[in-house]
Amino acid sequence: MKLRFAILFFLTVAAISLSLFWGPAGFFPGREVMSLRAMRAFLALLAGATLALNGAALQALFLNPLADPYVLGIASGAALGYAAGLVLGFSTPFFVSLFGILGGAGVFIIVYLLSRRNGVLNRNALLLAGVVMSFLTSSLVMILMVSHQESIYRMLYVLWGYLGRAISKKQLPAVFAVSLIVMACDAVLFLLSKELDALSLGDEEALSMGVDVEKVKRLLFLLSSVSIGILVSLVGSIGFVGLMVPHIARRVVGPCHRNLMPFSFLLGVLFLSLADL
Repeated sequence: MKLRFAILFFLTVAAISLSLFWGPAGFFPGREVMSLRAMRAFLALLAGATLALNGAALQALFLNPLADPYVLGIASGAALGYAAGLVLGFSTPFFVSLFGILGGAGVFIIVYLLSRRNGVLNRNALLLAGVVMSFLTSSLVMILMVSHQESIYRMLYVLWGYLGRAISKKQLPAVFAVSLIVMACDAVLFLLSKELDALSLGDEEALSMGVDVEKVKRLLFLLSSVSIGILVSLVGSIGFVGLMVPHIARRVVGPCHRNLMPFSFLLGVLFLSLADL
């Protein structure tokens, strides 16, 4: 197990190093180009890790291998919130992140309420409701793009996903501030490894093991809504990382979340860093 982690860690560091020094400008470009590459590498690290961790947590929570922030509608809701913030005239990282959080949380609350029957969560209905809301919110974003063409390019970034966005020096403090919030959410997910192991056995088994299931669910909903809402406002919608990476990690280190979460973290960073080369 230690050897697998060591190999993955080495590959991840190598991928990040390549993203810093590989490019048309050569291995040792000027300071401005290097600063752009450093920000791109940082966003790849943040996005890859956060998407992979949230995917692993949501798959354990809902006992469904298809669960991830995009399938459940969190990311598309955050994209709608981001687009709405632009239309209303907000452009700073803090405010568009706030709109992204509100959009992601709002859509996920709707999805969660639609999937409950007599106080019991129907996991199949949850995925169906998430897919429906994803299509609906994506359509609303397209309507906003058509009706507010002055913001069309910034809205396209949030739909396509883009790590190379230009960030001015004035925006850097706000970007790093909201990034710290995402890192804090990721850290809490690491601390919930035992609870996720229990939830992966089912709600009844988790209750018998002393886990407050509803409390953990609400906490996971909050963490996912906040981290994905901020992430979408920073890099846009980047799919498949949260869906694919946890499955690959389980095949390598097994289902125990004490190993799965850190392995997914590193693998998500490696996956997205290589994809962005």
